[in-house]
Amino acid sequence: MHRDLKPENVLMESDGSLKLSDFGESTTTNNAHLPQHRDKMSKKQNEHFMLRFCSCFSRYGMWVTMCIAALIVALPILGGKVLQNYSITFVLTGSVIVAIFVTCVIVYFVWFLATRITCDMNYCLRYFEVPDEEDGLLARTIRGSPLWMAPEILRGKYGRANYGTQADVYSMTIVLWQILTCRPLYENLETFDVVEGVSNGSLRPKIPKEFNTELKELLELGWHQDPKRRPSASVIYDALVKLRDA
Repeated sequence: MHRDLKPENVLMESDGSLKLSDFGESTTTNNAHLPQHRDKMSKKQNEHFMLRFCSCFSRYGMWVTMCIAALIVALPILGGKVLQNYSITFVLTGSVIVAIFVTCVIVYFVWFLATRITCDMNYCLRYFEVPDEEDGLLARTIRGSPLWMAPEILRGKYGRANYGTQADVYSMTIVLWQILTCRPLYENLETFDVVEGVSNGSLRPKIPKEFNTELKELLELGWHQDPKRRPSASVIYDALVKLRDA
């Protein structure tokens, strides 16, 4: 899944063929990013995730870890005679936490110096996604550009939504409308109004009257409110070829 289809990410070569670009928000469609399929991932991918995770822990958890370690070590002093009998235990526990912290910091800097790649919280969040299914659609993190995002994504909450490859079909249909009409998308509308209208199904680009019936129906199916009603990208392609050759 591309998850960010829009005109800016569609490039044209000298022979007129189109190429997709900017795959920074893309994800797998075979559930390889989900926990129960993690064993199918390559060893290199797992190592890559662990280094990313250590980077994030070192970046966001270093101060919390140090405070916890300092508190544990200082508890015998702050607690008086009652806790002084356990001072060795507290010191050892604090030392272990400090050692873990130092190890993570070393891994973080070694990884950064070796690859110049720092922590990416979104990468780690995608790795921990769980298969919360709704009508056969998996829960995934919300990605994309609002004007081209499918309604099922826009209806998501807390950074997650249930959607599948048909979300890309919706975005592709919007891009197709822009190519065919050469008109601005949702002209004179604020982004918030577009998001609300697309989410509840009351807003879609206006189809010119001069378009034939087959093309109108194809566009309407491509951006249908129900993802299950949308045709696949290959079906849309075949339909466009037939319309061109008709």
